[in-house]
Amino acid sequence: MTKSNRIVYLDVLRVIACFSVIMVHSCAQYFVKDIGSFNFWVGNIFDGLARIGVPLFIMISGALMLDKNYQFSTQKLIKHIIKMIAFFAFWSVFYCFMFKIVGSIIIKHESIDIINIIGSLIKGHYHLWFVYLIIGLYLIVPLLRLWVNDTNKKYVEYFIILSIIFTYIIPQIISIG
Repeated sequence: MTKSNRIVYLDVLRVIACFSVIMVHSCAQYFVKDIGSFNFWVGNIFDGLARIGVPLFIMISGALMLDKNYQFSTQKLIKHIIKMIAFFAFWSVFYCFMFKIVGSIIIKHESIDIINIIGSLIKGHYHLWFVYLIIGLYLIVPLLRLWVNDTNKKYVEYFIILSIIFTYIIPQIISIG
């Protein structure tokens, strides 16, 4: 019998994050129309509560990649980045083909705008925004691993306290006064 390396609370958070992302996509149809209606408010509330999904995924990734037991290597980092670029490229081409080419020619009977297509391939479809964030996370992990260790614990706590003060407390005080 082998010992599992699973971290149960991270698995639970992953399930919550999955359901949250599904809920965000499910609620969208309710709060974009009939503003002020009961459906609008229910959809808006559930959408707002579910917005924790993507940040949870990011925090789970950070918890795993910054763990001192994580076997970090440049090759693994490059492999992750290449996978994300391939994912982004595939879906960008797919969405560009479906919406910019097929949508323009067949549905709207418009001509194809090459500049628009190139821009669409670079930016990706609007809901692929997280790919840029993940690639940035992968690129910054080597620096964060140097910073987040037992010897720098006091500096990390100091940074967190400053972050809370300057990104939450002070703006709240300013907005009230």
